[in-house]
Amino acid sequence: GLTRTLNDAASAAAGQAQPIFHAAISRLQPTDLPGIVKKTDGATQYLRQSAGAELHGALRPLIDRALGSLGAYSQLDQLGKSANLLASAGISRDALGRSVTEQALNGIFKYIGGEEARLRANPIGSLQGLLGGLLKN
Repeated sequence: GLTRTLNDAASAAAGQAQPIFHAAISRLQPTDLPGIVKKTDGATQYLRQSAGAELHGALRPLIDRALGSLGAYSQLDQLGKSANLLASAGISRDALGRSVTEQALNGIFKYIGGEEARLRANPIGSLQGLLGGLLKN
C-alpha cells in the first residue's frame, strides 16, 4: 500500500511542472544554445539545470500534502511505532517527502529525455506529426 501511495503522490504533483518549464524556456539565452544542440540530451540537461531547484521547491509541498492525504505519513507513523529501526535508519517524514520529490523529478526528466531522444532521432517525422495535427484542427 505504501508504494502505491507514493506513486500516486508523485503523479498528483507532476502536473505542476509545466509552468515552471515554460518560465525556464523563456529565460533561454543564446549562450545556452551550443550546449543544447551539441549534447544528445542537451535540452533535458538545460531544463534540469535551469528549472530543477524551482521545480523541487514547487513539488515538495504538493507531495507532502499528497502523502498526508493519501495516508503515507500515517502508515509511516504506524510502522515507526512498531519498529524503532526506522528512526535509526533515517527514515522520517522529511526523508520520505524528499525521496518522493526526487523520484518524481527523476521521472519527469526521464520522460523529457525520452521525448528529446525521439525528436532528435526523427526530427522530420516529428515535425510532420505536429503539422498534421495543426492542419486537422
